[in-house]
Amino acid sequence: MDSRRIRRFILVVSLWLLLCSVILAGTSCRRDKKESPPSGVIQTNAQGYSLAPDFTLADQSGQTHRLSDYRGRIVYLTFWASWCDPCLQELPDIEQLYQDRGSNTGDLVVLGVVFPSHSDGSAEGNEQHEKTSAGINEFLKENSLTFPVLFDEQGSTFSAYDVTGLPTTYLIDREGYFIGVIPASIERAIMDHFVEEAMGADYNGK
Repeated sequence: MDSRRIRRFILVVSLWLLLCSVILAGTSCRRDKKESPPSGVIQTNAQGYSLAPDFTLADQSGQTHRLSDYRGRIVYLTFWASWCDPCLQELPDIEQLYQDRGSNTGDLVVLGVVFPSHSDGSAEGNEQHEKTSAGINEFLKENSLTFPVLFDEQGSTFSAYDVTGLPTTYLIDREGYFIGVIPASIERAIMDHFVEEAMGADYNGK
């Protein structure tokens, strides 16, 4: 992969993030930040990309996923909520991306992360109240969503990834380092663009 294409990809991501920062208030749902991200030394690679925090979470089928088990593959990691309208708009596209790219059997791994409520009923007047794990499972079935959705029961992964707006999507490279973050909902064509660039770029100089 030549350096010009890598620089072009970084420029595209930078411009997209700048655009997202301008339109973020109108295209994403805000989430109250209850915990501060863990402090400590941030591991980076030679290109200055930070190592994505590892996690082990179970999905809607009870299957356990550990991020570090996906080394060697690109990870498309989306944080979302069932009460977030922009999230709901892009979920069908994420499902189609998952299916079109081999349902996590190929070079791309598509994962969602949600923060289930521990309460059986929604708080009256609180529009940002997530469903319980059972409610999320029902939501996924009703909307024919089959890509793995990981249940962050304690919110520790949301905190580690410093998620304060939804949806938030991270692209993670084959060595487990962040490629970029998209703090807004996006259309399928943009998903494909970023995925293709991520899968073609050589971020570790190999």
